Amino acid sequence: MKKIILSIAYILVASSFLFAQEEQSQHELTINLGGGLSTLGLQTESSKLGLDGPLMPKLGGSLGLGYTYHINNQFGIGTGIEANFYRSEYSNDNLIGNYRDVDPLNLENPAEYFQLNYTYNEKYKEIQNAIFVQIPLMLQFQTGDYHKFYVAVGGRVGIPVYTKFNTDASALTTTGFYSFEGGIPYSNLPTKGFTDYDSPKTDGKLSLKTAYMASLEVGMKWVLNDNFNLYTGIYGDYGLNDIQKVKNKGTVTYNHEGTISPKVDPENQNFLAFNNSVTSTSAVQKIIPMTFGIKLRLSFGLGETKVGAKTKSISQQQREYYHAAAEVAYKDAEAARLDNVEEDYAPPGASMTETRPQITNQELKILLEPIWGFDITKTVLTPEMKRILDRKIPILKKYWYLGIVLQGHTCDIGSEQVNEKFGYERAQAVKEYFVKNGLTSTRFSTVSKGKHYPAVQNSSEEHRKRNRRVELSIKK
Repeated sequence: MKKIILSIAYILVASSFLFAQEEQSQHELTINLGGGLSTLGLQTESSKLGLDGPLMPKLGGSLGLGYTYHINNQFGIGTGIEANFYRSEYSNDNLIGNYRDVDPLNLENPAEYFQLNYTYNEKYKEIQNAIFVQIPLMLQFQTGDYHKFYVAVGGRVGIPVYTKFNTDASALTTTGFYSFEGGIPYSNLPTKGFTDYDSPKTDGKLSLKTAYMASLEVGMKWVLNDNFNLYTGIYGDYGLNDIQKVKNKGTVTYNHEGTISPKVDPENQNFLAFNNSVTSTSAVQKIIPMTFGIKLRLSFGLGETKVGAKTKSISQQQREYYHAAAEVAYKDAEAARLDNVEEDYAPPGASMTETRPQITNQELKILLEPIWGFDITKTVLTPEMKRILDRKIPILKKYWYLGIVLQGHTCDIGSEQVNEKFGYERAQAVKEYFVKNGLTSTRFSTVSKGKHYPAVQNSSEEHRKRNRRVELSIKK
């Protein structure tokens, strides 16, 4: 009867974990850090994407804070605030463009215009930098017991808060055209700004609009301890709208009033100003921001935890039930050992009146040697573990009166509940191996110590592997 009661108790203990899963904090705060290639993707006349022509992505990055509300253990909704840094380089061996404006002296006839033509005869290069403050909205899916695979998909709104460009051009020729009375061309007029220039360099602010972007992030979520996780993944953002704010300007503009620009020589360039980026010219049709890189997120769990669709209150009930069931199983096994030793422990023909042999120190050392080296989340006995157990079986058969407590231990990865579960299941796996090899089941009690009694510090994977073990002790 006691054997039946004990078996039922063990079944109840095991069944309490049938649907148990890794706990997930309902609220999660993250510190985000990303880095990779970024660009203000220019769609030019010669390149629809702006990537296979004169545009080169540069290293960029992001830094921010995030918040995720976990609906259950698998789905969450995330938002936050991030600063994203974009850098790109535009180059063109023969940049040609123009800038057209109405005649300020003949406003009564808007059909009359003045046009400034410019040609960079050698390589034109421009470095563009921009910082966007972005607010994401992401749907996150994750799966796994401990270390989880995750996918986050959604979008973000980016507001430009800092922009700058720097140009480096080696040779420039400017000419003009006035449409009055059939057209008047202007060339080789240094005093009016129409001439050849060497290396006109300039800098200024880019003219950009708010960006709306599609976002994707894929990677792994590594459990550090109960409330801390590390996300490592790759991410990509792609702009959904054109963020070019000013169009059809020139990299060189003409000052009709002849006011001297602080960036030019007042003797022969008082009509010109080198104050525009190529992003504001007619050569650029669209600007689409893009990024691709690696992202790290350190997360902190807060508040109520989730276990699948269940709350922590259910999880707590499972844990309390486990402790109660384990206590019942231990007491039943102890009672069976004390009250009916001859029936439960003794081999056929043995008598309670027989002198019990005393175990030697060497045999005791072999018997109490821990079974360690379980893989993370695993309870299966490896061939090496079975060899260790095979050395103990003859000793247990010889000293048939010894009752044994099997204590399952884990490392520090994962929640307390899941570690209790795996500690128990590892101890139970050792017991089942003993019973399979001819030992009486009621000699063994199985308990879980979880992660609370490490043999060594959890400072490396090798140490964690030593802590994932089953220890044996003799019942008192």
